[in-house]
Amino acid sequence: MSKLHIAFTSDTHGHILDEDYATGRRAHMGICRLMDPIHDWCSHGDSLIVDGGDTMQGTPLMKVWLRGSRRGTNPCALALNRLGCEYVTLGNHDFNFGRDVLQQYLEELDAVCVCANVHDERGELPIVPSSVCTLPSGLVLGITGIVTDYVNIWERPEHLEGITIEDPVSAVQREAAKLREEADLVVCIYHGGFEEDLATGRRLSKTRENAACEIARTADIDLLLRPPAYGSRRREDCGHLVRAAASKRYELHCARRHRRWLWLGVELRSHGGRWCTRRPAQLHARTARCQDRRVACRTGGRARGSDRA
Repeated sequence: MSKLHIAFTSDTHGHILDEDYATGRRAHMGICRLMDPIHDWCSHGDSLIVDGGDTMQGTPLMKVWLRGSRRGTNPCALALNRLGCEYVTLGNHDFNFGRDVLQQYLEELDAVCVCANVHDERGELPIVPSSVCTLPSGLVLGITGIVTDYVNIWERPEHLEGITIEDPVSAVQREAAKLREEADLVVCIYHGGFEEDLATGRRLSKTRENAACEIARTADIDLLLRPPAYGSRRREDCGHLVRAAASKRYELHCARRHRRWLWLGVELRSHGGRWCTRRPAQLHARTARCQDRRVACRTGGRARGSDRA
């Protein structure tokens, strides 16, 4: 029997320290608070630490650093490196400071940035559409990432100079098909949200800003990780292991509420060629609960690990 532990963080928004800047007091927040529990969670067997983007924007600490001389390593890159993050994707706010800041952040990360729908015409940004890695047990994992293409609408044109952001649905469909030929499990990190109510299937928006349900139906992936605050506003849709509207397509996401930082830990176990959760995905915070659902994941072929250029 094989086990895989995945720790997923997202939307940390510059919160590196456990400080509430409004009160000046220590609080249950910040990447520094996550290090010990995540390292403990990932200390047994196969494990992976991933981040879903929106890392730099949001605190006075990062505002001062970004507007200053930007000396030394980007604090957010340093924090994720200390956390042991292995893969990241980009969030819409990661483009807020222009390509020079983005390039420095990505170059200083130890993690691989996977973002299949972001293309750098200059070939300078260290972004790959997907990556394949072989874990210590021999499990071959394929991982890709995508960001909402509404970045094209929200962001200043000068910040996207030389950068093209395509439709995320077609990008993940294309990349997942390639990964399926090599990997036992295919994981997608999506910085976007639900376009449908998960309970009723009712369409939540007429736009294509969010596409998690369409991705779950149409892309050949086993696990979809996404951040909070996109698409669904219901409390019960945050921090639960939920079925994303299609057979054998499931979605996991973490949540951030009331300035309490949460991270999602999921344990996958293999039984007879199928992967399932032994217990509900564990959402780690004082006020968080997870709903008991099972996950079945298809497996494919196996190959040696590599990053896709």
